[in-house]
Amino acid sequence: MSSTTWRIKSKQNQIEAYEDEHYPIPEPSPREILLFLMDQQGLKQEDLVDCVSQSELSDILSGDGSLSKEIAEKLAPRLHVHADLFL
Repeated sequence: MSSTTWRIKSKQNQIEAYEDEHYPIPEPSPREILLFLMDQQGLKQEDLVDCVSQSELSDILSGDGSLSKEIAEKLAPRLHVHADLFL
């Protein structure tokens, strides 16, 4: 490895360490993941009634309900993701 490459890698590591310490990125909640996927795929609540009831979905999206494993397994294929993403 050349000295220039080494210096760049060293500086990169320092920057990453600083950012990790001072600007950590929190893990998104299952609700935030669901909202993101719905937005990216242009879906509305009514588009997911084949997976989960309107009232359950409303509760999840408003933060009043939680996303169970059963619901995650129903939503995952519809949203083209693995159910573990929500759990």
